Amino acid sequence: MEELRRLPKFVKLIPTATCDTDITLEGLEQVFTEFRYPQKILSNNATYFKNDRDRTALQQRNIQLLYTTTCNPRANLSDRAIQEILQNLKTIKYVINHTPNTELSCIPYTIITGNSPDGPWKTLTETQYKEGYLIVRRKLAQKANK
Repeated sequence: MEELRRLPKFVKLIPTATCDTDITLEGLEQVFTEFRYPQKILSNNATYFKNDRDRTALQQRNIQLLYTTTCNPRANLSDRAIQEILQNLKTIKYVINHTPNTELSCIPYTIITGNSPDGPWKTLTETQYKEGYLIVRRKLAQKANK
């Protein structure tokens, strides 16, 4: 476990429509091709990791599969990274949907819904929106560099 604590925060995202054993193995193969085969993988107890096909595929590559305890999911570094990504995606979505479109002089939320959202952003200028967007980007970059 000490080896895992020393690893840098690095996340490789592979977008998928679903998650099952086949998708998981394909994603792992992409990572292995780009980097190399690890000695160990720490996983949660999801069925797409905890099955004979997955174990066999990893054993053939001499990779030891370890599981976090069910009562301590925070021990899984990938689960923590996923939570951070989801939190930041909400912020990014908000900024995109509430940044004025320069050609239409309107925010996407209003263009799509026909309504103006309630809130303090009604009084912001385009420059203030851009400044807010840059602040969010800086915060995301700072979090990524930690």
